[in-house]
Amino acid sequence: MLTDDKKNYLLQLKAVNHIDSDDEMRRVLTVMKWTPADIEASLYFFKDGGSTPVKINNRVDSIRPSVLYSSTIQTPAPATSGTPPLQAKTHSNKWVGILLLTFFLCALGGGVYAYTEKLGPFSNPPYVEENFFSGILDSVGKISSASYDISGSIVVEPRNQDLTPLVVKTTDDKETKEKFMRDYQRATAIRNIFNSLNNKKYSSKVFPKTLKEIASTKGYYKTDIIDPLSQQAYEYTVKTDGNDFALTVSFETSDAISTIENAAKLYKTSDTTSVVISGQQVTFNGKSPTYFYLSQKPPATFSESLNTLLQMVPSEFSVDLAISIQSNKKQEDKIFDFKVNVDANGELGDLTYKVNADLIKKDTNYYVKVNNIPSVFGGFLPFSKGQWVSFDTATSTSAKDSNYITLSVSKAEEEYKAQKEKFFNLLKKVTKIADEEKTFTFVTKPTSEKINGMSLYRYELKMNKEKMANFYEKLLEDPDSKNDEFFSIFINENYLKKIKNKEYDEYLDYISSHSSLVVWVDKEGFPVIVESKFYAVPPEDTLNLKNKQVVVTYRLSLSDINMPVEIIVPTDAKSYDELMQNSDSPMGIARNKSKDASIKASLVSLIPQAVVYGDDNGGYGKTAYPTGPCTQKEGTLFGDKAIFEGISSATNKNELTAVCASKMIGGKVTSFAISVPLVSDPEYSFCVDDTGMSQEILGKLSGYSCAETK
Repeated sequence: MLTDDKKNYLLQLKAVNHIDSDDEMRRVLTVMKWTPADIEASLYFFKDGGSTPVKINNRVDSIRPSVLYSSTIQTPAPATSGTPPLQAKTHSNKWVGILLLTFFLCALGGGVYAYTEKLGPFSNPPYVEENFFSGILDSVGKISSASYDISGSIVVEPRNQDLTPLVVKTTDDKETKEKFMRDYQRATAIRNIFNSLNNKKYSSKVFPKTLKEIASTKGYYKTDIIDPLSQQAYEYTVKTDGNDFALTVSFETSDAISTIENAAKLYKTSDTTSVVISGQQVTFNGKSPTYFYLSQKPPATFSESLNTLLQMVPSEFSVDLAISIQSNKKQEDKIFDFKVNVDANGELGDLTYKVNADLIKKDTNYYVKVNNIPSVFGGFLPFSKGQWVSFDTATSTSAKDSNYITLSVSKAEEEYKAQKEKFFNLLKKVTKIADEEKTFTFVTKPTSEKINGMSLYRYELKMNKEKMANFYEKLLEDPDSKNDEFFSIFINENYLKKIKNKEYDEYLDYISSHSSLVVWVDKEGFPVIVESKFYAVPPEDTLNLKNKQVVVTYRLSLSDINMPVEIIVPTDAKSYDELMQNSDSPMGIARNKSKDASIKASLVSLIPQAVVYGDDNGGYGKTAYPTGPCTQKEGTLFGDKAIFEGISSATNKNELTAVCASKMIGGKVTSFAISVPLVSDPEYSFCVDDTGMSQEILGKLSGYSCAETK
């Protein structure tokens, strides 16, 4: 006989496993080792209805098969009197299985994706510290076309409490101040010595044998030949039979040596030994630069200079600049074709501004358009806003007229062609040594990131200040950097001295702790994003930027690398020459006013020339010149070559447009007058005469003075 426990067990078993036939129930119970009698009783129980209320744990439940459900067969242990009722299972088993399968497939798919995209543990960054900069430069050299977005900003924002405020350090060292003062005195003395030596040579034809001959402690120009520290006369010897000399002076500061060295390069002569520098000792000669400025005080420290700048920044300040460039390097010997958009805006308290302009280069043509500019400056534009203006550097007639823009562009292209290879070679040397010396190190291990749909590698860099001196020393060991003038602009021993100076540590420490540099590259190693930030945190007692900081951000983004770039030129552009010829256009008006100014300057310069001519020749010519178009008539004032060249310059070689006149009284030419029509308004002329008058007149000259017009 079936017990109540067994009946409950059978009801749950049938409901959970959806057993619908006697054969299936018999099989299940046989597997569970029920007795044949219990199996047959069970079948009879179900035929009899199988839904009799059963009392369980002092509680009566009406258990129906529809209450319990499972999609899998459950085979509980054989029921006994102590067997607890089988708990009903829901859809959870099915969904758990589905979720586990989904998770497995996602993990597998994600792993495949990470492997193909080189993300996470499968990433393989293209650069390490030992080849980072040289590798980047090599990849840049392989870029033939690209789109560039360059942006920069200076913004005042709330202070980051994690950053240390600037601590201003001043140069209070008395000994250093005295050194600078003595070097200043030496520089002043050298200038005076040079003047006295040259004056002596001018009067005696040779330089003096000793400095005592020119020594003077009186008068406005004192010639002090005594060194302020040693109290001995400067070393001086005469050379080449009195036609040259050698003056040797010892300086105490590296700033003095750097200044003199730069002055020698600036005023270079055919004699490369015009200044000989050996340590702190400098030897000058007759071809040395005669002027160089040395400060009486030590230069401001980095913190002093930065603090001075921060004090000038208003509390509400933001400046943004964005430059978009598309380039196509198809011509190796010229500046490549490009399209540039410049967009700038700023907020200076209550003052805001916006500037936007486009520039296109295609072959030898340049196209310029100004879209936005503050109105206060817009009036100075030589053309209208929104108007494309073209310049052809190859055929422009303005270039032949020495137009500044076209000539400047042509010169820039020549400079680019001449210096391109040198500059690239310099960069290769710099990057190679920078990698070898590890002047920059990785802050963290390179990681892979997904940015704008691109799989990129992120490198965060930090300056290694301890390696900067070694870096520069190795650059200076290269013979090219010593002997090549182009290299010496960027690399010289003066920079090395500054780096080794303890005051330079202040600069490097602040830059290292208040800046960041991050570079993102793609799988091929091409740089895609470069971002640099500098945080200037003013001292605590700064009033204008209290609880604020200045953030300078620079960002360069590259896209469409080595993809076809089509530079499309505007079809509505007007040529520069066309606008110049249109007297009603802003450019035409500006050009005409410029020509008017040239006319006036040329004619005014003729007044003193004519006076000198009159003094030398006893009058303004031997014969008078009747009022009329100017010609170079012999015997008249206007027959003089210099005078007529001035008229030719004023009229742009169209001398007949000028009116000339000179009048003879008592057998002597005593007066003259010249007038030239103005380009901006030909109804007016500019006139000069012997009385010194120089003014605009209505019409043109009709008599022998500017007062006589018609």
